Amino acid sequence: MAHQVGNSVIDLDRGTLRRDGGIVPVRPKTFELLAYLVRNPGRVLSKDELLQAVWPRTIVTEDSLTQCIRDVRKCIGDETQSLVRTVPRRGYMFQA
Repeated sequence: MAHQVGNSVIDLDRGTLRRDGGIVPVRPKTFELLAYLVRNPGRVLSKDELLQAVWPRTIVTEDSLTQCIRDVRKCIGDETQSLVRTVPRRGYMFQA
């Protein structure tokens, strides 16, 4: 299933992200995080929930999540952080 994300299209079935007509190279964990955000629009997702969803049974630091969020924003052209919002002390929210 394909979802419009700003000026990008994420195809969850094919595991691809397109922007401006071309395929955007995305690291696997970055794509997993983006897909999880897209599947949960308008909901504040805690850092713990995101860590469990993207890195199950793996110990990683919040720095890994922060870097992955930064990569997601870059891939979808979200320089203003209007699509993937940081919710202070709570987590992140995807605005569809």
